[in-house]
Amino acid sequence: FLSMDGFRTLNEKEAIEVIREIKPKIVVPIHYKWYGNGEKIVEKVEGLMKYEEGNILFKKMTYGEVIDV
Repeated sequence: FLSMDGFRTLNEKEAIEVIREIKPKIVVPIHYKWYGNGEKIVEKVEGLMKYEEGNILFKKMTYGEVIDV
C-alpha cells in the first residue's frame, strides 16, 4: 500500500514516480478519503473492503482473481 492524498503524504505525481521505481506486479488505486466536511474518511468498496467496528477489513484474494467494483 502506498498512502497518498497530497496533504500529509505523497501527491499523485510523487506516487506515480514511486510506482515506476518499485515496479509492483499489481497496482490497485483506492480513493479512501472523503474531501469536504472530514467526517467520512473511508468509503466502502463493495466486494473489496468493509468498515467494521473501527477497522478496515480487506477481502483475501487469490492471484489473478478479479472483482467487479
